[in-house]
Amino acid sequence: MPVRVGTGERGRAATTALPADAMPAAVLVLVAPDRDVSGPTSGPDAEGADAEAEVILIERTARGHHSGEISFPGGRVEPSDASLIEAAIREAVEEVGLDVALPLRSAVLRGGGPAGMPGDDDPATVHLAARTADGRVVGVVRLGPAPCPWRPDADASWQLRGMATDPAVRGSGAGRALVEACLALVAARGGDLLWCNAREQAAGFYERMGFAVVTDRFPVDPIGPHYGMVIGVPAGRRSS
Repeated sequence: MPVRVGTGERGRAATTALPADAMPAAVLVLVAPDRDVSGPTSGPDAEGADAEAEVILIERTARGHHSGEISFPGGRVEPSDASLIEAAIREAVEEVGLDVALPLRSAVLRGGGPAGMPGDDDPATVHLAARTADGRVVGVVRLGPAPCPWRPDADASWQLRGMATDPAVRGSGAGRALVEACLALVAARGGDLLWCNAREQAAGFYERMGFAVVTDRFPVDPIGPHYGMVIGVPAGRRSS
């Protein structure tokens, strides 16, 4: 059973003494059936029913203070996080290579067709992915520094592109976690604005995430109607 600090949830006794300069953080301990088991792992005929479970760990990307470390997915709690659980889910989004992002982008956005975009391999481009507990990629998004055509006064704007979530997990929080991770990353790299060309059917989701529609509807061939949308990155979230 996990130890939870100050969440009000059932668990062991909360930790009572923390250093005065402690930084609130949260991690996910993801436990899943051992993927090396070839047969079913549930039900009366499950040959793997007695197999040991596996704990999912991640390898940190080759940048920053924790470069290359093996760890639980997680990190710092942000002011926008409603709880430690929400913080841990947001932090479970990871930076990945283009090869990891392309299959889901292709399946969801291009009907299985080619899904590469100009700038995918640019050194400044960042690809993020959300995974289920068993490691399956269920959400991807691409970020990169780019001038916003509707906010030329922005000092450091970033563009969100190629956002795709597996239809099987929509409504589970994967999309929200991706957008929150995008905002955190842009903030950490000094950005002040995040913008996107949102598909008409996705505009409501972005509005719920705090984006504002700043254009009339416009066509993007052969995909369909889009809206230009922006969200400011609060100064309090940006690194100094």
